[in-house]
Amino acid sequence: MLKFNPTYKVSEDLFNFLVRSTGGAFPSARMEELTSLIEKEAEKYFFTKSSEANLIRIIGASYDKYFFLNDCLRYPFHVEIITAIAANSNYLTDIVVRNPELLSLVFDTSFLTKDTDPLSLKTELATALSRYKGFSSKLNFLRIFRRRMLLKTGINDILGNISLDQVTGEIALIAKAVSEALFALTLNEILLKYKTAGNKGKYCLAALGKLGGDELNYSSDVDFILFYEEDFPVKKGVYYSQVLTEAAHLFIQSATEVTDRGFLYRVDFRLRPDGRNSPLCRSVTEYMNYYEGRGEDWERQMLIKLSFSGGDKTLYFKFKNYISHFVYPSSFSKSPLEQIKRMKRRIELRGGDEENIKIISGGIRDIEFSIQALQLINGGAKHDIRTGNSLEAITALEKHSLLSSDEAAIFRESYIFYRKIEHYLQLMNDKQTHVIPAEGELTDKLAFFLGFNSREQFFSRLTQRRNRVRHIFNMIFNSEGDSEMLREEIPEINFKDQKKAEKNLEFLRTGTGLLGTKRFDKKTIELFSVIEPTLHDYLIESADPDLALDNLTRLIGFTIFPSIWYKEFTSRKFFTDFLDVCSYSSRAIELLCTDHSLEEMYITRRVFSKELASWFEVLNIRQIRFVLAVQLALRLIPFRKFSRVLHDYYKSKLREILLSVDPAYDYFLAGLGSFGASEMTFASDLDLIVVVRNVEDIEQANKDFQKFLMYTRERLNPLEIDFRLRPEGRNSPLVADLEQYKKYLASRAQVWEYQSFAKMRFIAGKENLYEEFTELISENIKRFEKEPLKTEINDMLKKVRKQGISGFGNIFNIKKSRGGILDLDFLTQYLHLSDKESFQMLAGRDIPGRLMFFTDILTQSQEIEQAYAFLKETELVIQNLFNTNNSILPGDQVKRKMIANGLKINLRDFEEKLKQSINIISANYDQIMRG
Repeated sequence: MLKFNPTYKVSEDLFNFLVRSTGGAFPSARMEELTSLIEKEAEKYFFTKSSEANLIRIIGASYDKYFFLNDCLRYPFHVEIITAIAANSNYLTDIVVRNPELLSLVFDTSFLTKDTDPLSLKTELATALSRYKGFSSKLNFLRIFRRRMLLKTGINDILGNISLDQVTGEIALIAKAVSEALFALTLNEILLKYKTAGNKGKYCLAALGKLGGDELNYSSDVDFILFYEEDFPVKKGVYYSQVLTEAAHLFIQSATEVTDRGFLYRVDFRLRPDGRNSPLCRSVTEYMNYYEGRGEDWERQMLIKLSFSGGDKTLYFKFKNYISHFVYPSSFSKSPLEQIKRMKRRIELRGGDEENIKIISGGIRDIEFSIQALQLINGGAKHDIRTGNSLEAITALEKHSLLSSDEAAIFRESYIFYRKIEHYLQLMNDKQTHVIPAEGELTDKLAFFLGFNSREQFFSRLTQRRNRVRHIFNMIFNSEGDSEMLREEIPEINFKDQKKAEKNLEFLRTGTGLLGTKRFDKKTIELFSVIEPTLHDYLIESADPDLALDNLTRLIGFTIFPSIWYKEFTSRKFFTDFLDVCSYSSRAIELLCTDHSLEEMYITRRVFSKELASWFEVLNIRQIRFVLAVQLALRLIPFRKFSRVLHDYYKSKLREILLSVDPAYDYFLAGLGSFGASEMTFASDLDLIVVVRNVEDIEQANKDFQKFLMYTRERLNPLEIDFRLRPEGRNSPLVADLEQYKKYLASRAQVWEYQSFAKMRFIAGKENLYEEFTELISENIKRFEKEPLKTEINDMLKKVRKQGISGFGNIFNIKKSRGGILDLDFLTQYLHLSDKESFQMLAGRDIPGRLMFFTDILTQSQEIEQAYAFLKETELVIQNLFNTNNSILPGDQVKRKMIANGLKINLRDFEEKLKQSINIISANYDQIMRG
């Protein structure tokens, strides 16, 4: 067992620093006196090397180190303060290092012991802010003011000068005063923006959560709701609600912005009616009507902690008095105990195994939820238990015998103990944490600060308190032995990340986060309860339930109206189909969650249309890709039709664009590559070529097709559009005439260019010019001899393979690895180019179309075509499933199983079919190209 030893001696590093800081001017007796003072104060804490480093930083930041240390000898109280800061708070150390002048304030006992009250804070802020002119300078003052006041509170906390309720009360008072002043500033800024002559509107900024209960942590968020008395035009076209909303946005931005002067608060308005997707403020009447008609039990619990923060107090009390009947009804149709109990259990499940003092079994939340449950049930008749402050509530509940004296004592002492732990953890690094490290310096410092002789003794006492608190919680909620019941309610789904899955499921159920922040209304919650069994059944059978659930949660988090989706999901087939999309098309989900127009396409079922060509004209590129991704995931479209639809869509768009250019000369536009051969995937680019008949048309044609290229890139963004296959490549003009091509093909064109022309297909323009061009190519390929042609194509294949992963280990590149699609592509291109009479007839055909022509040479042509179809489908499934543009089959067995499922076969059959396909393509390639 580690036992703490309070004996401390100044280290050589610290001693040498003190000597340097005094310039050697301190006699040895005075230096000994100084080090003795430090050692005496350090023994009060778990003083470590890091504490010494903080002390050095504090002394080093002083404007005159000799004067500073000399004062430390004259006033030992100074040493007490700086040692306490250095040992217990990196955060307070940072404050005094950044603003050393603040130490002179806290060295003044009259400042340190002065009571903090709302009126004096408000007066001080108003007086100080009146000295500054600009918004930025006023904001910087607020940041420094907050740090100064927290420094005072933090030092008093560490020194034990004030109790826990005083600490939390002071932190809350500071936050309310600063927030009230800041909101008034931001509102004034917006009024100045609109040049309004005064403001007669009444508003209220009301606090919730720990701020509302006047029990704020050092690093808490601050929760608010904002409402106004009535809306009215402040000037033509501008209403008061708009002004307040803009002020709220500026308030959030100003409070949360991190600057070299620090920041103010993490501000949260998510607890307002209808949650994050609702307006930031509404009229008080709208809020009252909401709670009267649609308020939920968790909102009653939340509103217990409502308190005034800024604005008009009369308006605040009007609101509070009205909603008190909602928060504390005389009777409940259904006891709130069950909902609060279930909420707490779900929080615990999501919390994992960490020692999170806030949410762990028997922790802070057990005390708070127990208190709030008793308040909700009994507050209708007993008005004096209506308080948002936990310690006050415990006393009030004990007074009415709703808690026994023993229960109240356990809750009170444990709550103070837990909050002191929480405060110490947050005061150390200004980090919003509630997790107690299992070991390490921070744990030792905490245990020592709380008066324990060892880390083990601290954890033993913590466990005792947790058990006692949990016992009372279980008695109140009648939940002894319920812990396992909740886990049994969750189906045995094979999640890889159980914690994340629980968060996702909780969000889908209620739209709430960890703290119960509302988003969904009753109707939406009820609809999910109808579809949840279908979801669970699906996830149990899913090969990757995490992916399916993540993608479903992404959609519901993105959509503005979750209830519309949930209503549609009550159709079991529609829902399971959508879950298949979630499982097998991350591409479709990515598109869906970035474009609200796609929601309507899916919900109206237009996404399942078989006659896509009939509405090419109204579809944009995102929509056609979304439709194809969905249909591919649901196996509604075979790969050859997929490629054909994509080709036809792009072809129709290119022709539309050409109408706006309207070339007035003989030309043709043709597609090349996968576009020309209708072998398109999600990763395909548009490779194009344009040829004019006469050289005198070239100048105008270049202008026209530069414009065409610009329009095409705009309309088909993010598709890559390329005209690379022109004489002399990228550096040549976009357009060439027939004669230029004739000379180029006869003298400089290489075999790889003829391979590209083998996939050429007419798109628009003069078909007779296109036919002349293909005849020209046919004439030129007659000069190729088979063996040199074979060598050139083999060499080209080797070069292409080097450009990407061709396959290693258990990874296979569907396109480029040996036995992949490229082998078959190059093989059929060789056969195509070596057959002098077939070029024009086969130009632009896909691989199966070429295979049909060479059945006499490829005796296994049917098996080869089947292998090609399997590889091509696999490539599309990979791109759709993982939202990737590559063709790499992963080595991971889980991912391979997902791919196999996407092809509607089992993993064993998939692996066998893959092996057969690779072998058949490799064998035929070797037989012809290397035989």
